Amino acid sequence: MDYQDYHEPVLADATTSLLVTRPGVYIDGTLGGGGHSLKLLRLLDELGGESLLVGIDQDSHALEAAAQKLREFGGKAVLLRGNFSMVRELLLPVMRGPGEGKAVMGLLLDLGVSSFQIDTPVRGFSYLRNGPLDMRMDPDGPLTAADIVNDYEEQALSRLFFRYGEEAHGGRIARAVVSARTVGPITTTGELAEVVRRACPRKDSPIKTLSRIY
Repeated sequence: MDYQDYHEPVLADATTSLLVTRPGVYIDGTLGGGGHSLKLLRLLDELGGESLLVGIDQDSHALEAAAQKLREFGGKAVLLRGNFSMVRELLLPVMRGPGEGKAVMGLLLDLGVSSFQIDTPVRGFSYLRNGPLDMRMDPDGPLTAADIVNDYEEQALSRLFFRYGEEAHGGRIARAVVSARTVGPITTTGELAEVVRRACPRKDSPIKTLSRIY
C-alpha cells in the first residue's frame, strides 16, 4: 500500500497548527494515510523539545501507508492498530515506554470513511464501483456488510437503515432485500444497489437513497 494513494486532508495546516502548542504526546486517532500526522510531526520538530506522535487506525492498509509516509521521523512516531475508542488501553503501554514522563497535549480525530476506502472497489464501500459487499473499516474484522444483508431479519435491517442511514423508506428497502436474497445471496455492491434502486419510490432520488443506505 502506497501512502500516495491517500488524499491530502482538508484544512490540515489550520487544524494541526491550532492543536500543537507545546511539546508532549499528540494522538492522531484516525491516522489514515498519515497526512495529519505528518503535519503534526513537522510542527513538533519546529517547536523543539521532547515530543511523541501516536497514530491509531484499525485499517492495516492505512497503517502500512502511514508507516511509509512517516518513516523519516523514526521513533518519534508510534503507530498502533485499533479503534480510537480504545485510546486509553492502547496508550497505556506507550506512556510506560517512549511516552514516559511526557504529558498528552492533544488528540485529533478526522471522523468518517476515507476517500481511499470509497475509491477502492475491493473494500466495498461505494455503490458507484462494483465490488464485494464488504464495508469493513478493519479488513480483518469478522462481520462484513454481506453477512448483515444476507443474515439479518427484515425488522433488524429496517432499524439499521432508519437509525444509521436516516432512510424514511427503510422498511420498504428491507423487505426488498429479504425478497431478493431468496433467489440468491447478495454478494456485491452492485447487486445491493440494484435492489435499493428497484425499491426506491419513483418520486425519490435513487442516488440520495443509495447514499443513505451505503
